[in-house]
Amino acid sequence: MKKIFPYIGFVVLALLVLFQFYNPFNLEPEPGRGAHVGDYVPEQLDGWTVTNKELGATESIRDRAARILNLEDFVYRNYTRGDGDEFFEVYVAYWSPGKASILEVSSHTPDRCWTENGWTMLDKEHQVEKEVENKALLPSEWRAFEIQGNEQFVHYWHLVGGKSYQYGQRRNAFPTPYSYVRDLLRSHVLGTGEQYFIRINTNIPFEELWYDRQFQKVVSEVAGLGLEVEAEDLESSS
Repeated sequence: MKKIFPYIGFVVLALLVLFQFYNPFNLEPEPGRGAHVGDYVPEQLDGWTVTNKELGATESIRDRAARILNLEDFVYRNYTRGDGDEFFEVYVAYWSPGKASILEVSSHTPDRCWTENGWTMLDKEHQVEKEVENKALLPSEWRAFEIQGNEQFVHYWHLVGGKSYQYGQRRNAFPTPYSYVRDLLRSHVLGTGEQYFIRINTNIPFEELWYDRQFQKVVSEVAGLGLEVEAEDLESSS
């Protein structure tokens, strides 16, 4: 009986390699929504200066980021007030059904990308429940980062087919073996559906910023992409 285990392991490994590079099911993806995420992130905000940002500081970095992320649509807006000392940013990326695997999208979190660019993670919380304008939001991942004495605080979400991706209670730099197999099979057997990655980062502690009425307006509009959830559903899933 023990002799059969290596063969089973080899078959499983071979299937995973097959799914990684080939989709034997030839799923027909549904049509995507096209360019739309910018409509959910306000271009003007009372008391704040709003500017659009690119994916990188130079053209070569932007091109490289675009190739890696393989985006269908994105928006990246900076909101600054006062003398520019306080700001928050909203980044939303979108992939239409079948455009990218769940593994690809879930691997590009601040936990990985920010730390690879010199940031240090100071603190983290998982499945953080928040409300905006009396609407419950899907639980987010919260992080605190620091670089050269500058702190930033982050909430982020990953939506797959309208549902919240489950990262688990861990630092999300690399997938666990379980999540790797789960996401690989889901991408190639069930299909991905639409995917969104939504990140809000700021140098203002969220316990101060979250209750700013203008900030609430921004988050309320962003929530229209799929972050809103019925309070009873939130309670039943927690």
